[in-house]
Amino acid sequence: MSTFARRAAVGAAGLALAATLSPVAQADGHAETRASASQGMELMAYTKAPVYAKPSSSSKRLGTVQAGGKVRVWCQAKGPSGHIWYAIQDLAPGGHYVWSGHFMSLAHPPKSC
Repeated sequence: MSTFARRAAVGAAGLALAATLSPVAQADGHAETRASASQGMELMAYTKAPVYAKPSSSSKRLGTVQAGGKVRVWCQAKGPSGHIWYAIQDLAPGGHYVWSGHFMSLAHPPKSC
């Protein structure tokens, strides 16, 4: 293993340990969730997440949130298939929805839309 690869692996392990031991992670059970009733919740996509005009994958596709990209979730809605969708407004004004399956599960889900 090269010196660079070894250092990168040690650094990544250190970051993972720091995130696990963080007081914020322990307080709310989810290091990527920052909740506020007026500001929504900021979540990070762990996979590429398509953005739709309505809470259904058959609606118009508006864009994509890249893996590792963050969105602000305002509320959640149940789609026709019964899956949970998050309403976001980070891309442009108006209704935009992402499927919750592209994001880590939440200890405190957002309110219903």
